[in-house]
Amino acid sequence: KEKGLKEFISIAKKIKNKKFKFYIFGEGSIKIIKKKLGKIKLYKWTKKEQIYKKINVLFVTSNIENCPFNVLEAKSYGIPTVTNSKGGITEIIKHNKDGILINKESTIEQIEKSFQKILLRYEFFKKNCIINSNKFNINKYSVLIKNLN
Repeated sequence: KEKGLKEFISIAKKIKNKKFKFYIFGEGSIKIIKKKLGKIKLYKWTKKEQIYKKINVLFVTSNIENCPFNVLEAKSYGIPTVTNSKGGITEIIKHNKDGILINKESTIEQIEKSFQKILLRYEFFKKNCIINSNKFNINKYSVLIKNLN
């Protein structure tokens, strides 16, 4: 529930562009009626490497994300994020650089345009994801901590 799965499904089903495909990875506590998923494909738990090979954009619909590992992982693979979440995610995603921050009130058309914008300038977003992911590299911080001792 806290991951905004119902909202994700609702939005994905309303997107008109037939080229867009949506995937859900994992097995949560919410029962999903597979017949009503339409163009959304469901996968069980999958290795992150396989997930990020399969997707071009990460779409996060949680109400609030303070330090979302999926966004950090996606960035390290060069995958931009579209999100309407609040919290620390807005400090991780640089709007129109390595993802797009939208509002909860955004229309389906605005959300679809966000996906299209990223796909039209994919190399730009991908490059920025990889560059900006270095800011969150654990090895960088472990060296700083080691130097404090």
